[in-house]
Amino acid sequence: MFFRKLLRKLFKRHNYREFIWNKTGYSLFLQFPIKRLLSKGIFIKDISPGFPRFIDKLKEKGYNKAVILGNAACLNELDAATFKTLETNNFLTIGLNRSIYKFQTDILTWSDLLTIKDILYKSAIKREDCYILHALLERNPKLPTTEDPCFQNLHKYWTENRNFKNWPKTKLYMFRNVLTAALFLCYKLNIREILLIGFSFDDRQYFYKTKKYKNATGYEIHSNKKITTNCGGYDTLKLVKEIVEHLISDEQFHISYNGNSEFLSGIHGLDKINLKEIYPSHMEV
Repeated sequence: MFFRKLLRKLFKRHNYREFIWNKTGYSLFLQFPIKRLLSKGIFIKDISPGFPRFIDKLKEKGYNKAVILGNAACLNELDAATFKTLETNNFLTIGLNRSIYKFQTDILTWSDLLTIKDILYKSAIKREDCYILHALLERNPKLPTTEDPCFQNLHKYWTENRNFKNWPKTKLYMFRNVLTAALFLCYKLNIREILLIGFSFDDRQYFYKTKKYKNATGYEIHSNKKITTNCGGYDTLKLVKEIVEHLISDEQFHISYNGNSEFLSGIHGLDKINLKEIYPSHMEV
C-alpha cells in the first residue's frame, strides 16, 4: 500500500515527463532512475504525443521574442540583472545544454545523453516549471551514417527545401547542432525576434574532447570529402549559416547576436549587438 501511494505520487508529480523507451536504445528512467525522479522540471520529447499540446500552450502565452543561450565564452557577457530584464520584457528564454548551469530558462533543449547526464548528476535544474525538451536526433546508432536512412533524410530534406515550410513531422528539425532545433522551435511558435547569446562557432571548445582531438568531436574532424559522403556536404557551420540567412531574408526574422564571432559576423543580415547598450543591467525590472 505504501509503495503504491509512493509510485502514484511520483508519477503524478512527473506528469508529461519523459519516461518512454525509444528506438535510440535508452531511457532516462532506466539510465538514471534516482536522479531522473528527483530532478526538477518537466521532461518532454519532441516525438511524444504531448509535444503538439506543448507547442499550443506556448502559443497561447503570446511570445513574440526569444533569447537562445549557447555555451561559448561570450555567454559571460550576460549577467543576472540583464537576464531578468529579458524575462520581464516577455522574452521566451531557451537554454541549450549546459547553459542551464548559469541561467534558469523557460526551456532547456538538449540532444545527447552525455549532456543530460551532467545536468541530472549536478542537479542543475532549479525551476519546477522548466521544460527539459529532448530534440531527438533521428539516428540509428547501430548503423554508420552512410547507411542510416533517418540520418540521411535529414540532410536530404534541407538540401532539397532550404526552408522549414515543408517539414513533414511534428517533431523539431534537429540536425548537426541543437541550435537548429531551437531556431525551428521559434519558427513553429512564429517568434520572429531572436537574440542569440553565447554563440561563437569559431572553435570547437564547446564540443566533447577525445584522446586524439582535444577540442573536437568525431563528426566535426572529418575531411570535407567524408562530410560530403556522410552528410550531403553539410557541416555545422554551413547548415547554421543557411538556416539563419533563410529565416532573415525569406521569413523576415530579426536575429541578433553578442560577442566577437568571426563566423557569425559573416552571416548576411545577422545583427551584432552590445548587451550592455541594448539591455543595460541597471534597467528597472
